[in-house]
Amino acid sequence: MARWIAFPALVLLASITAACATVNDSGGGTPPTGPATNTQPSTTPPSTPPPSPTDATPAGATARPVSITRTGGFAGVNERVEIAADGSWVYTDARQNRTERGELTVAQRLALARLITDPRFAQEIRAKAGPGVCNDAFQYTIKAGEFSGSFEDCGGTDRPVVQAVIKAITDATAL
Repeated sequence: MARWIAFPALVLLASITAACATVNDSGGGTPPTGPATNTQPSTTPPSTPPPSPTDATPAGATARPVSITRTGGFAGVNERVEIAADGSWVYTDARQNRTERGELTVAQRLALARLITDPRFAQEIRAKAGPGVCNDAFQYTIKAGEFSGSFEDCGGTDRPVVQAVIKAITDATAL
């Protein structure tokens, strides 16, 4: 995000500087006024290049905060990961009193953005659980932008996009 702001600011600064420059190629005319300028080549390193198309959020997708809480299972886990819109994440294991922090890569952020903006995600996260109760299953609560839902992961309800979101987050974080 800082690159998106820094690059236009640099272009604006270069435009202002160029507009203020005086060209005197005939040797005549009015000499430039003001402080002397250095005609030596700059040793300042080049600015950061503009982001590539792969750094951008996919068309129609917006960065959204995402959180997943996972409880239950045979061992009785109580874990939560919160991912901010910028890709930074905080994992908390309440059972072991442990916290970890990290950041998603650009590729991970893009993959997650694609999944949570898939129209099937909204349908699957709101789907009612199938019949029956599973012993020792994980209970998930997922919030992504305006969508949220809770379910027991014991089969019976097909949730391929929600499962892909869970896998993407567990692969990229401490969850």
